[in-house]
Amino acid sequence: MSPADVQEMLERSVDAFDRSVEVYHTPTPFGFTIRAHLRPYLMDATQEMIDEGQHREATFWIVTLVSESYLVLQNDAPAAEKAVFAAQFHALLAALGYTSAETWAARAAAAEYLTQETFAIAEGLVARHPE
Repeated sequence: MSPADVQEMLERSVDAFDRSVEVYHTPTPFGFTIRAHLRPYLMDATQEMIDEGQHREATFWIVTLVSESYLVLQNDAPAAEKAVFAAQFHALLAALGYTSAETWAARAAAAEYLTQETFAIAEGLVARHPE
């Protein structure tokens, strides 16, 4: 993704976040993140990453912070807005390559494999250097 792509993603995400703060009332797993005072963590901190040339890293931050907003919007936004926000979230996922259930499953399997490999390496290092 280019810096311009990530910038656009951030702008849409901030709009979704702001709207989720306005409509939030149904409890969600990470609903505590849907608070106006947390907006600078999404907007300002992410903008700083983009400005510093770390736009790829910023995508992780954006998705992490805004995913709950899209859930809130599907729960609590007026019906006329839900389709618009759902399309935005699907576009965000598609931009990251998550376009099908098979893709999700393959990425989850890859993450599981990498996790196991990482733990095996860590355990080997600990065994060789117990102190």
